[in-house]
Amino acid sequence: SSSSSSSSSSSSAICVPSTPLVFTRANKSHECSSDTAAAPSTEMGGLSGVGGGQPKRAASAPQKLGGAAGAPNPLMEAEVKCADFFYMDRFVLLACGGALRMYSFQLSALDERLAVNDLKRLSVAQSQQGGGKYRLVEDWGSSAASSSSSSSSAAGGGGGGSLGSLEAVAVTSFACCNSMLSRLVILAATNRSIQVLDAGSGQVARVIRDAHARPAHFVALPRPSALAPLDPNHYDTFATLALDGVCALWDLRADRCVARLKEHTNKRDPTLTAAFSPCLRYLACGSEDRRALLYDLRTCKAVEDGRGRLALSGRAAGHTDSVSQIAFNPRHPQLATGCSDGLVRFFTDG
Repeated sequence: SSSSSSSSSSSSAICVPSTPLVFTRANKSHECSSDTAAAPSTEMGGLSGVGGGQPKRAASAPQKLGGAAGAPNPLMEAEVKCADFFYMDRFVLLACGGALRMYSFQLSALDERLAVNDLKRLSVAQSQQGGGKYRLVEDWGSSAASSSSSSSSAAGGGGGGSLGSLEAVAVTSFACCNSMLSRLVILAATNRSIQVLDAGSGQVARVIRDAHARPAHFVALPRPSALAPLDPNHYDTFATLALDGVCALWDLRADRCVARLKEHTNKRDPTLTAAFSPCLRYLACGSEDRRALLYDLRTCKAVEDGRGRLALSGRAAGHTDSVSQIAFNPRHPQLATGCSDGLVRFFTDG
């Protein structure tokens, strides 16, 4: 976070990490302190569940970064496709190849007097090793990755415990609700499946096979807003986008696709995203045909203006290329779109 701070009061000091905390492969984890926050509960009860159980720990004892010989930890075995904070910033999730890994972490901070002096902060950062501590808590890997990890562990490499195996060649996207104590993670994989992970038990709670005709490349979850309080059951809904041109709506309680929205265009661009409005009445979705569509979730149809034209489209919207990024303002009736022409546009009610 980058909020300004007044030097006259110590209570408003900025906590600045000395150096970035770099997550590498888990065979030489940098141990996190023993007071790490508890992991989500083992009881599955939807996206809004609140947990309190202790986390599953890595199979091997954590070691200092670099080990006794001082060699750095090896890089991840594949590209890190997605990364996000989890469980109200208590953990970090990384999607790498066919695996999803959850780390606990603790950042080291500089003295507040160094926070306003870049030269002193740089000097201290260069004299320190690492920007904090981290530890592997869970490792969900594909069956191939799990067998590879077992071989490495038997050879003395020491790896994280794989408590559940993903039915995936590679993870394409995942989503979690970090703003509340939700223990569920929803991910999409290259085998066209959607999988629901329970971080409390460390197991794959549900697998939806053949969710799309093409692998889903984005998962959208509703984001709670203090200005639009909803029943917890509303947060059992999520949406997925794929290059088959479909935005699919799902309900964990129904265990099936609730609706398939097809008025947008998505056949070649895997960066298109979607977002739920804070009131959960609308779903905004990007499109390759220079439009952004606003779906009414009550009718599952795109919203039109007073003249029968689709909202957020046409010459008035100003998009000159594919609309890939989209987000709602959690406090005001405002929508932001990110276009491939390099511009971010803001739309408001009225």
